[in-house]
Amino acid sequence: MNRAFSKRFAALRATFLAGIAAAADGSIRADRANADVLFIGSSYTYYFEMPAIVAALSQASPRELRTKMIAVGGATLEDHWEPGVAQRAIHERRWDYVVLQEQSTRPLEDRHRMHDYVRRFDQEIKRNGLRPFSLRPGRGAKARSDRPISTPPMHRLRLKLA
Repeated sequence: MNRAFSKRFAALRATFLAGIAAAADGSIRADRANADVLFIGSSYTYYFEMPAIVAALSQASPRELRTKMIAVGGATLEDHWEPGVAQRAIHERRWDYVVLQEQSTRPLEDRHRMHDYVRRFDQEIKRNGLRPFSLRPGRGAKARSDRPISTPPMHRLRLKLA
């Protein structure tokens, strides 16, 4: 396995788990023994079966985390939106969280389209009383110009979207 990719995955997993832990402040409906999480993304989401790993980690908790994944390598949020598969999945169940992961370079290559589809998903998710959650690759130790996902402009773009 590529060592650099393995380090990036570990950072990505830690970012997600920290986010779920921070969000698990009682906002998951207390009347349920389980929490349901829908993942929509690209290879960063499926390569190491992140939903399955997160669900397995949750087994140490009194609440089981059940997941569903819609992920295609290289897919953008637009690619997920246009055929309607993601919207149908959003409506299929009363999810506690919907995790969105945009294709890694899309924010720099076409940030306006990315903004458009993030907003579409955000509206659709909230319209159904659900909670969106953004998943992104980790920044790493320091920004490098050869890693567009870790540059200061990318960081500013993420803050703007939040």
